Amino acid sequence: MPGSVDVECVLDCAHIRQYFASIIGSFGLT
Repeated sequence: MPGSVDVECVLDCAHIRQYFASIIGSFGLT
C-alpha cells in the first residue's frame, strides 16, 4: 500500500538524518 511505503520512507529519511547528524556532531566535537 502507498501509505505503508510513505511511512517507511519517512522513517528511513528520519533515521538517515539522525545518522548524519550524529556524524556531523562528532566531527564538530573533535
